[in-house]
Parts: sequence; structure tokens; C-alpha cells
Amino acid sequence: MSVMNTTLLDYAHASFPGHETEVWDAGSDAELTLTSHTVVAHVVGEDAAAGVAATMHQHLTGARVAAVMVRPVEPTVVPDRHEDADGVFDLPHRRVGVAAALGAALGAAVGFVVGSVVSTTTAAFVLAFFGAAVGLALGAVSGGGARHASERAVSQPHAPGRTVAVVAAFLHDEAAASTLARAISDSDDEYDVRIVGADGAWHAPNN
Repeated sequence: MSVMNTTLLDYAHASFPGHETEVWDAGSDAELTLTSHTVVAHVVGEDAAAGVAATMHQHLTGARVAAVMVRPVEPTVVPDRHEDADGVFDLPHRRVGVAAALGAALGAAVGFVVGSVVSTTTAAFVLAFFGAAVGLALGAVSGGGARHASERAVSQPHAPGRTVAVVAAFLHDEAAASTLARAISDSDDEYDVRIVGADGAWHAPNN
């Protein structure tokens, strides 16, 4: 049974759905076809991407290296319909902060009113404190904080407003792929490095 090959562009669209992409450092679409052991790194910023590509070229002889740039949407307090609602790539800190602050204020107000009606002023302040704590947590979650626990958050850096590059070296065996993946990880432990198969499925490189 033959395996349907996918491309680095397909992989980028699956990892960062809904975003505009731009192929970089590839001569043709055919050069983006994934091999059995494609080493892929998710890198924030074009300068860092160029550094990872240089590391790949330094450790390889004759292997293809290419990249896809994933362009962000403008980070806004109100969610943009073009952003990935299940990922953290576009999620600005201020959106979570504003939602948490509004939740805390509302919770404190409700707690104080309830306490004032059913008990004393002291109880009202106590209930206002607990209401603020609950509202803070619920506001942060509803403002997007829960996205950090999503499945997609594993493969997306949190980089609102910045370009993310999906840089790849197209190899054909696990040993070479693992060696290259370790070299990239050693250069910066914040890079998300993985080995992707011809069908787009991936696994962490061997230590």
C-alpha cells in the first residue's frame, strides 16, 4: 500500500491553520515534498530561521533544506476571525489580562452585593474577595488562557504578531535525522524540533 506524500506547505497549514504562508529557500514545489525522515524546526523570526537553515547546511552535504514562513494576524484584544482559535500563536497577553481583570471586577461586585444583602459589611468584603478570585480565573480562561492546554499549543510557539518559520531538512534515515535534530536543539533549546514522515506524522527525535 503506497503512502500519499505530503509537502512542507501541507504540514505548515496543518500546524498553523488559517494563516498566510510564504515558501522560502526552495526552488520549486517539488522540493517541498516530505521524505521519510524530514527534520522540522518551528522557529520564531526570520533571522532565527536563517540561523537554523545555516546549521542544517553546515551538518549536511547535498540534502535539501527549505522553509515556509507563517505570517501572523495582527494581535488584538478582541479575537480576530482569521486567527487559530485552538492555538496560542496569535494569542496576545493583553487579551488574557483584560479578560481576567474584567472577570475579577465583575466577581468582586457580585460578591459584595450578595454579601451586603444577606449578611454584614465584613462578609460582603470577604465574598467580594472570593468573587474576584473566581472571576479572575474564569476571565483568564474565557479570554484564551485555556488555549495553552490545547493539543495545538504543543506545536505552536506563543509569538503574537511575529512570523514563525517552519524550517526543514529532507533526510532518509532515523540516525541522520536524530543527529541533526540534536544539533539544532543544542543551538537553542526553545526550538520545537521534530522528525516528520512522508505522510506528515511526526515524532520527537531520539535522545
